[in-house]
Amino acid sequence: MSLADQIRADAAGLTDFAESVTYRPYGGEPVTLTATYIDRNPIGPIGTDGGRARRFKAVIGIPRSALATVTARQDQVTIATEFGGTTTATYYVTEVVEQNDPGLWHIGILK
Repeated sequence: MSLADQIRADAAGLTDFAESVTYRPYGGEPVTLTATYIDRNPIGPIGTDGGRARRFKAVIGIPRSALATVTARQDQVTIATEFGGTTTATYYVTEVVEQNDPGLWHIGILK
């Protein structure tokens, strides 16, 4: 098994912080997926002025095995507003934050 295959298998099995999300691809039907993590307070990189800015409302990790493609600025995701909560909100996918991870999509979302 290659390292990339091992990473894919590990990503699909991450459940410690897993949450159910509803993903609506642009022009498609919504599907319920298990996100391996949702970072609801992501901090951006340090800027030239030494400050940090929030680029996203949240960053979500979804196994690539569960989602074939992601279309930034058109797809939507509905998540709980807090870990384990029942109140939900819908956001647009604004960016694929990390494209080189063979196991997970790392997706940035905003209203």
